[in-house]
Amino acid sequence: MAALDPAFEESIHGRDERRRQLLRIVLERVAEKYGKPIGDAFEKAVDILYAVTSFATFDTLGGETGGGEEPALVVQRLTRLALGLGGPSDGR
Repeated sequence: MAALDPAFEESIHGRDERRRQLLRIVLERVAEKYGKPIGDAFEKAVDILYAVTSFATFDTLGGETGGGEEPALVVQRLTRLALGLGGPSDGR
């Protein structure tokens, strides 16, 4: 749709930028509490979380049945790993 309708493309771009800004706010709070991500890793973490929390990721993880709670748990583990805050082996 975005390729056919410039107004739609602008709308999608604005939504994407708002989502990135919200991720930055969340990561600022994470950095305050845990001391990471910092420096260059901060913007990389925004990019990673943007991808991991996308509809496409949840849709793919949900499979044909919709997945229920499982995709959310996988996204939580991936997020912790990306931020260096633990992973599957720590029981979370």
